[in-house]
Amino acid sequence: MLKQMLVKSLFLLTAAAASFFYPVSAQAAPATIAGFEMAGLLGTEVTFNATTNDANLQTVVISRGAGITPSALANAFSATGYVAAGTKADAVSQNEFFQITLEPKNNHRLFLTTLNYVIRRSGTGPNAFQWQYSLDNFATAGIDVGAEGSYTGTATNGVAMPAIDLSAVPALQNLPSGTKVTFRLYAWGASAGTGTFAIGRLAGDDLALVGEVLPNKLATFEFAGENGNQVSSTATTQETNLKPVVVTRGAGLLPSFLLNAFSSTNYTAYGAKSNALADNDYVELIFEADDFYRLNFDDLHFNARRSSTGPVSYQWQYSLDDFATAGVDLGAEGFYDGTADTGVVMPSVNLSGVPALQNVKKVTYRLYAWGATTTAGTFAFGRLAGDDLVFTGTVTPNIIVAFDPAGENGDQVTFNATTLNANLQNSILSRGAGINPSFLLDAFSANDYVVGGNKANAVSDQEYFQFEVESDPGYEIFLGFLDANLRRSGTGPNAYQWQYSLDGFATAGVDLGAQFAYLTSENDGTVRPRVDMSALPALQDIQPGDPVTFRLYAWGATGAPGTFAVGRLTGDDLAVAGEVKIKTYNVNYAAGPNGSLTGLTSQVVNYGASSTAVTAVPDTGHHFVKWSDNVTDNPRIDGHVTANISVTAEFAVNTYTLTYTAGANGSLTGLTSQVVNYGADGTAVTAVPDAGYAFTDWSDSSTQNPRTDFNVTSNLNVTANFTPVAASSGGGSMFYPPAGIGSGKQDVTVAMDAVKEVGAINRDGLNLLAHIRSKALFEAPGSRFLRPEAHSLKIVELDLWRKIVTFEVASNPQVLSLALNESVKVDLDGDGIPDMSVEFVGVYINRAELTVKSLLFGDGALSINDRSEELTTQETGPDSRRFVFTRNLETGMIHPDVKELQKFLNNNGFIITPTGPGSPGQETDKFGAFTRQALIRYQIAKGLSPAAGYFGDDTRAMVNQSQNGQIQGHAPDRLLGRILLQVEEHGEAWYVRTSDAKRYYLADGEAAYAVMRHFSLGITNADLAKIPAAAQVAELKNSSSVCGVNTLASRLKGRILLQVQKNGEAWYVDPVTCRAVYLADGQAAYQIMRYLGLGITNSDLAKIQIGNLSR
Repeated sequence: MLKQMLVKSLFLLTAAAASFFYPVSAQAAPATIAGFEMAGLLGTEVTFNATTNDANLQTVVISRGAGITPSALANAFSATGYVAAGTKADAVSQNEFFQITLEPKNNHRLFLTTLNYVIRRSGTGPNAFQWQYSLDNFATAGIDVGAEGSYTGTATNGVAMPAIDLSAVPALQNLPSGTKVTFRLYAWGASAGTGTFAIGRLAGDDLALVGEVLPNKLATFEFAGENGNQVSSTATTQETNLKPVVVTRGAGLLPSFLLNAFSSTNYTAYGAKSNALADNDYVELIFEADDFYRLNFDDLHFNARRSSTGPVSYQWQYSLDDFATAGVDLGAEGFYDGTADTGVVMPSVNLSGVPALQNVKKVTYRLYAWGATTTAGTFAFGRLAGDDLVFTGTVTPNIIVAFDPAGENGDQVTFNATTLNANLQNSILSRGAGINPSFLLDAFSANDYVVGGNKANAVSDQEYFQFEVESDPGYEIFLGFLDANLRRSGTGPNAYQWQYSLDGFATAGVDLGAQFAYLTSENDGTVRPRVDMSALPALQDIQPGDPVTFRLYAWGATGAPGTFAVGRLTGDDLAVAGEVKIKTYNVNYAAGPNGSLTGLTSQVVNYGASSTAVTAVPDTGHHFVKWSDNVTDNPRIDGHVTANISVTAEFAVNTYTLTYTAGANGSLTGLTSQVVNYGADGTAVTAVPDAGYAFTDWSDSSTQNPRTDFNVTSNLNVTANFTPVAASSGGGSMFYPPAGIGSGKQDVTVAMDAVKEVGAINRDGLNLLAHIRSKALFEAPGSRFLRPEAHSLKIVELDLWRKIVTFEVASNPQVLSLALNESVKVDLDGDGIPDMSVEFVGVYINRAELTVKSLLFGDGALSINDRSEELTTQETGPDSRRFVFTRNLETGMIHPDVKELQKFLNNNGFIITPTGPGSPGQETDKFGAFTRQALIRYQIAKGLSPAAGYFGDDTRAMVNQSQNGQIQGHAPDRLLGRILLQVEEHGEAWYVRTSDAKRYYLADGEAAYAVMRHFSLGITNADLAKIPAAAQVAELKNSSSVCGVNTLASRLKGRILLQVQKNGEAWYVDPVTCRAVYLADGQAAYQIMRYLGLGITNSDLAKIQIGNLSR
């Protein structure tokens, strides 16, 4: 009740003090808002509509309860069938009543003042009656209004009964739309069941409800007299306890001159809703309640006016975080293409059904508009008479603690709060030891106050009511004001004083507000003056664990039985308005020397929440050690924050171990195990051969001896290899074995008993000069996983007489034997498909020469297994395009540059991993095995050697050039595999080859046929079947893309495929849809390619180098 009375008081005071706040019609004195003139009725009508019905009320109808029946009586609404000699209880239980229901329409509130009525009874009809009201259609017991009536007269035309004052009933004031109030007139005491009871028969209204139905406006804007191009406009009228409401424009709009309006221009031409959002094409209003108050929105009304080229569509949105995140649509998307010069009233937007817009502190509203045909088009509020923009609703106190003792007996020892903020400890109303509980319905009551006592007596004798306010951990309290309904008996205390204490009254309390006298004595008590606490520093920013204790001292009783109580009015009888805010803490992260941080280094975190991740990134050659609070998590997230945090990441230089070992037939001098800081140099180690032997190389192919490793950036473990020294036939000077004779691109020697890394095996191959018992370590791809894997080839036996070599090869060893000039194909990964060839081409003393080549990689015709040449043409995102790599990267590193490298590889089809960390959209800072494998595929595809997965100078330069479009004469990735048409000439067609990014002229069908054959890629029927095909080229252009779901089709887009298992039929994989189309012959290929062509200017085409088919 207290809350409702306060709202109405503020409402009526504002209306009275500011005549401009509402239209003139709303300022009229209370009048009949629902009236029934029964003249002309037969009396037997089942229902009857009000003859006077306020336009802002739903239709009001009078009806009867089920316990009585209609009765004939001219000019009246009559009933019979009442229980003979019945009581009030009978009338209620038997449903013997007349009933009417009032409900305000949308955007209005109902205030009731008076109920007037005329009764007519027969001689045996009811002679007692009672009006009741209900706000739940009598689902619970009705509430008596006015006194119980008695009428025994039988005047033919009835008698006007005493008017009932409704203005003092808080529950019947400020009723919002959607709320129904039902009135019933119960009657009893009939002496016979045939007696009648009726409303009516006098001239004029026989039943009338007097009051007001007023619009509930939070803020209104009337733009009359404005020029339209004002930068902002403040509300013409607005509710109290609300910060100024101002309408402004988004950054995308400009003011526009238009009289009597608020007008905007510069809307995106032909824009969609997404353009309006992205381009800030909106007008905005911010509603923010004062501290200790909350907003409740009902509806939004506005008048719109557009020019002929202005926006035709619009959408209201709201946000609770100033649009830091996406706004929420309100109502349906609107459409208006009219051009009425004075504008039109647009459909209202209901806000009352949006829970987020009720009991809210701050809301931002935006009206986005789009669909203008020129940027000069305008969209405006205004130009109609009256308010042009109206928000309806209420501003109500933010109650954090309240007590409503309705239904209590008054003598309860304690009473728990009936309203309590979710982040407060329970609050209990109790009495001091000097007073006793006292029976009083719907109250918390006390008696036994000192007779004739004063304030000092009340304090010393502990004559008080008390409650506490204390927040939960992590929350702080700001107190606004205190309201109370008090009730005293005739001999009860007649003065009182509120006090507060921050130590539970261990010391003297502090007075709150003035000392009040209270001399009247009402049965239901009264609303007492508000106590303001907002200006008291001690009652602001109250920390958890610091309760505030409130006491209400009362004195001046004239008799010991005199009572003093909280309660008896409808609603909260004791309420505290305030703010309960979650505590926030500063979380700061810093980087020490030799490192940096990624993530938000300065954060404000709510109590109990977690910070966002921050990663300590060491400089090259360093590693993260710990944070200054000894936490080693990296990335670091601080969970359940309850205090400020400030920490620094600590880094240390990397150290690496250099291990040198002597192979058979030799030894080492120098320090064979060294620990070296990153970037520092090792010390010299010398390989010393035994007599009759010579040093050949180290197992990493270095021939330096003595050996010193400079600028160390990784661990090293190498072995010195030695080989026998052969004498000349004359016994004189020494000579060395001859070079290899095989077809491999290079010779690599592995000494007897040595283990040596020989690098990657590709299509060019190498000549392996392998001595007895030597073991060559190499990397080669297998067809199963399509990435280089580590393998080895070991000479098991060399039969010099029969010239037969036996060797063990692959990571899953296979033992094979070859006679001189024989070869074998080796399956490295066990999938049944040969991956590598080994040919025995020569023997020299104890050395076999094997030519080893990959079967999977190379230029020219490629097999379908050639997965290393990734052919996807996805464009890199904007961030990846701009990034310039400045450092080398390698396996094991953690650095932001690694994340950018992963983005580049993913965006260009060299997928790190399909799912999880490293997958597209989930790139990380860690350079792991998957990153290395993807980089190797890229290096092989781009012809970079060695393709070892190390991101060094050559690879970095290639990537930076690719990202910035700087490879002179190469087409950008997005054009690979496309057909380009010269739109500024005669539509000449060019094909952009995927492997070299050059263009090839398709002069006619013959040229198209040559391109088809020259650049084709063989494919099996089974693989071709995996690529969706289009029967006709027109179907292809209308088909959806499968590039994102079909890996094989995406890899081969833009390629020309030949069915090698049939008759060499040719297919072209469209780069846009990743679907295949059949190329029947050269002419068909020419026409299809032109049909799928992409227009290009001469200047852009000139940037792409022309390729030569003969090459």
